[in-house]
Amino acid sequence: MRERAVRFGPGERLVGIVTEPESTSMSAGAPAVLVANVGVHHRIGPYRLWVELARTLVARGHATLRFDHSGLGDSPQRAEPGNELTRAVLDVRDAIHWLERRGHQRFVVIGFCSGVDAMHAIARDEARVVGAAFVDGYAYPTMGHALHRVRRLMQPETWRAALERRVNRLRGEPQVTDLYSRSYPVREACESDLNQMVTRGARLLFAFTGGARQSFNHVGQLGEMFPSLQTRAGIDELFLPEADHLFGRVEDRERIVASLAGWVSRIA
Repeated sequence: MRERAVRFGPGERLVGIVTEPESTSMSAGAPAVLVANVGVHHRIGPYRLWVELARTLVARGHATLRFDHSGLGDSPQRAEPGNELTRAVLDVRDAIHWLERRGHQRFVVIGFCSGVDAMHAIARDEARVVGAAFVDGYAYPTMGHALHRVRRLMQPETWRAALERRVNRLRGEPQVTDLYSRSYPVREACESDLNQMVTRGARLLFAFTGGARQSFNHVGQLGEMFPSLQTRAGIDELFLPEADHLFGRVEDRERIVASLAGWVSRIA
């Protein structure tokens, strides 16, 4: 395994870590993998999730570039005008171009939470992207989601957790709050984008945790959200109800890393 820090993009302002197999273990034509920031976490990912993934993938013959978007981690802000998403998409394109100069021709992008936004846009528009995985990404309400939510409200452990949160609030203990809000694309537009990716031949993986239960709470909800995808090949759905949003438990990180690595390795 070879692992080193790299700089790339305009003025070499973007900073990342590339993890590559030794030349003798490089799989011919194996797609290179790109991962970036998760919210305010820098390129290592929450609890070093991207480090573990990169080192698992390298054993399977895949190079991985984990990098900081401009304005986050060690990468200074870009000079180009535009909003945060526009700049993030430019960052991913720069990462692809850098890997391409190193001989890679096919790419897999993995987005997590807010990181899904740029990876979704790249997977929609970039023909060299042959796979995209979205972890706790876009989700939309369905009848099935509502029914599962009602069933969960009837379970004693749900009420015990709610009572515990209430007691903690009365004690003045700090509460977890959203650092920011983000807008999802209109569901129909998102579904159209996904169909565009699949028609081009890209493989897609949608993974959701129990931490995203407010928007995704059961296996099969993906088909409810995007009916036209139900008959399309190359789409995988993964629901990890015991995992929290940031994969704080070791066993949850091991499972998502194994699932992502196995999925990447199956992309022809």
